[in-house]
Parts: sequence; structure tokens; C-alpha cells
Amino acid sequence: MPLTEKNLPLYIDLFADGTGVGKTFSAWRIRYHCDAAGIPTTMVRIETRGVAQRLRKGDVYIPVEDFAQASQRPGGLAGILSPLSAAIARSAQTRGITIADWAGGLAQHHAAFLTTTHFDEQLAALGVTGLSIVATTNRLEQMRQSAENLRSLATTAPGLHRALLLNERFGKFEFMAGSGPASAYRALLKAAQDCDVIRFPAVVGESWKYAEDAGLTMPNVMLSKPAEFAEKTGLDPFTSAACITEVAAFWALSEQVLNRVLRFRAAPAQ
Repeated sequence: MPLTEKNLPLYIDLFADGTGVGKTFSAWRIRYHCDAAGIPTTMVRIETRGVAQRLRKGDVYIPVEDFAQASQRPGGLAGILSPLSAAIARSAQTRGITIADWAGGLAQHHAAFLTTTHFDEQLAALGVTGLSIVATTNRLEQMRQSAENLRSLATTAPGLHRALLLNERFGKFEFMAGSGPASAYRALLKAAQDCDVIRFPAVVGESWKYAEDAGLTMPNVMLSKPAEFAEKTGLDPFTSAACITEVAAFWALSEQVLNRVLRFRAAPAQ
């Protein structure tokens, strides 16, 4: 069953063992989905210093480097992540959505935080619905890690909804029968048998990278004319038109997928 406005306020996090699985890209796509429904969101970015932070006013940034100071904080890691807890508490008051984007490689820290805080119980006490999303691409080791993360999540925070994000940025999840990747994929789907599955198609080529490097959001791209996109990216108008088309195609397909998991009514037109 999809989550709806009746499940607000809502906490969503995305995590993975590896890097480069498209968590931040996906977190922003989910945010745009919430924007279209007029639901207020707060992004909490847990990332290393030096990585570009695309944040809005009111968003939260927690440097991963601060984790080294956990032994000096009350509650350990929970003390470092207190800005995340505060954001969740605020969303409980506004009936909004907190989206936490955990940096790659922090799956063990994520599990420790959920366990020591009895995280699902804390959310329930606040009246907040929780959804934890395990992200992966079609790479063998990432699929194996994601299967383990899904199983661990069911134990550490059984009160959370779980979802598996299949990001096709490196290719589709189609494998030769009997191969190692095919076996890992079967095991992954078995681990996710009681979870929602979010399958994001790839944005063809480097279309989105050029837009992102130019500081454009996905809605900006789709509202752009080829000449405007060309001016901001340095591409020619023909290539720009193709980039806009590819981003729009991703948007349409990903919107269909997200509506199966997060089914919100569109906000009234302004």
C-alpha cells in the first residue's frame, strides 16, 4: 500500500554501503515529488566536507567528520545527529517530511543509530511515519550489500516501512542466467519481498550532469527552452533540446514509480 497524506508527518532516509549509487539524486527526486504536492520538506545531508551541498534555507548539513567526536557527546552518535532529530521533531509539528540523505559507506552507522535510539519507537511516539530506502545499482557487490542491509533493517527497526531503490544508472537489472550477478539479484529480491521496490531509470548519457553542473534543478530543466539551456550549459541548441527531452522522460517515468510508494495529491495550481 502506498503512503499518502494520511501518513504525514513522514521521515524518509536513503542509505547504502557503497558510493555512487545515486542516493542524493534520488533524494532530490523524492523532494520534487513532495514539492508537487505542496508538502513542506527538510533535507538533512550527512556528507563529508568538500562535497558540494545543494541545500535550501532551513535544510541541515551534518559533516561525516564529526562522527569522530561521538565518544565525546552524550548519546554518542545520536548526539552528533541531534540536528536530524530536531528536524524530525519540527516536521511532526508542521506535518511535513524530513528526507535524510546518508553518505555512502555509512550503513553500519545508520544501523547503530537506529538501534541505540530505538528509532522506530521514537518516531511512533512523535506520530511520525518512517520509510527507510536501501539504494543500489546493478553492480554485484552493491546488490549483495543491499540485501544484507534490508535484512538488518527489518531487525534493527521493525516499525519502519522499508523500500529498495534500484537505480539503473549503470544499466538495467538484467543478467545472464546462472551468473553471479543473476544470483545476487535473486537474493536481493528475496530480501525485498515484503518491501516496496522503486526502480529509477537512467537519464540517458550525461544529460543530467550538464544540467546539475550548471546549477539547474530538474524542474528548471523541464521549463527551459533549448536556447536557455544552451546558454547556461555551453552546449549547442540541438544537444540542449535532447538533454531537456531526456530529463523530462526520466521525470515522467520516475513520477509513475514514486506514485506507487508515495501517492500524494497534486497541490492546487498557483
